[in-house]
Amino acid sequence: MKVVLGGVMIAIGLLIAGATGLCCLMLIANAGAITGPGAFLTMGLYAGLPLAAGVGLIIGGIVLIREARNERRRP
Repeated sequence: MKVVLGGVMIAIGLLIAGATGLCCLMLIANAGAITGPGAFLTMGLYAGLPLAAGVGLIIGGIVLIREARNERRRP
């Protein structure tokens, strides 16, 4: 069950982090919309938390899968 939950967490984390990355690319591509150092601050505020959540889910999923595999190896 831990392997399935870990896989789901990785998949959701990849979707969140990927969508956040695409959003950041759109902000960079439309540099005329936000200019100056405020652009990076805005990206950090709007994209930083979802990106951190996505990466956290990915790492948590990997840890769960590794833990489940280690439990199987133990007698």
